[in-house]
Amino acid sequence: MTNKYPKLSNNQTIRLGGLIAVSCNRKPHDWLLDTLERNEFVDSESLQLTSKGIHELSRLLKLLGVHVGYLNDDPEIQATSDQR
Repeated sequence: MTNKYPKLSNNQTIRLGGLIAVSCNRKPHDWLLDTLERNEFVDSESLQLTSKGIHELSRLLKLLGVHVGYLNDDPEIQATSDQR
């Protein structure tokens, strides 16, 4: 019997990393930010996730078995100013 662990493709993993960076108020590499903006996941001017980006982040995390709770559309766990 083999255990199957959740796994993302390389593209999904890169996208997830970019979405996490933006959600923590960090700027990802320019090429990744351009890709996220082109797919309408990120508003690069304000460096914030769009509703489509939040949905994609949630979807990718669910594929990995990670549950993220939200309270009033804000993540329950956010980066502190020192971490940004």
